[in-house]
Amino acid sequence: MVIRIWRILATCSILSSLGAIASPALSEPTKIDLFLTPNSNQPYENVVEEAETVATISIDQELSQSPETTKIYLRVFGDVKGQIVPVLFSKVSRSDWQQDPRIHRWTRYFITSGLLLGFDNSSVSPTNIAPTRSRIRLEDDPGFRDD
Repeated sequence: MVIRIWRILATCSILSSLGAIASPALSEPTKIDLFLTPNSNQPYENVVEEAETVATISIDQELSQSPETTKIYLRVFGDVKGQIVPVLFSKVSRSDWQQDPRIHRWTRYFITSGLLLGFDNSSVSPTNIAPTRSRIRLEDDPGFRDD
């Protein structure tokens, strides 16, 4: 009877240690939503720069404060008079961020958001905003195969 109890305890101990080892692989990505209230008198490019700065700081803080975080999904919204519109979306893993912490590499920009938030359309220019993943040639993508 005593041997059986020890077998059960040993089995529980092994299973719990395996669960502790497997838990980081099953971790959920961290999701962060940030809201900016920009001044509509400033150019939209300034709003995007502010969003990038806030996103960079938030990603750095999350990765330094939470070692279990492996991937971050971060959204920055602009809020002008109750009109809430996405400004940018970043998806980055810890290893990617450690290799290259430039926010524009991991970010999708919503260029028309400036118009929706009431910014002057002359200030919204795709050439003034860092390139998105969709503007990169397929041949430059590491996963591209030309069979």
